[in-house]
Amino acid sequence: MNNGRWQLAFWVITVIASVWLVSLTSGVISNDKARALEDKEIRIEIGTAKAERLLQYAEIIARLTRIETKLESQ
Repeated sequence: MNNGRWQLAFWVITVIASVWLVSLTSGVISNDKARALEDKEIRIEIGTAKAERLLQYAEIIARLTRIETKLESQ
């Protein structure tokens, strides 16, 4: 009878540890998916900001070219 109690305790602890491990794993996976989504959004924001800066830079160069042309013609 004493041996049966140890077997029962072993299986109860095994079940509890397995449930905890599964919940921990699913939490880690969902956290990783959320972080990957955030990283993708940040990459898109950075790409958009970079494109805006390039357009601004091109506009500044065009304005400087016009200013230089006007100064040279005077």
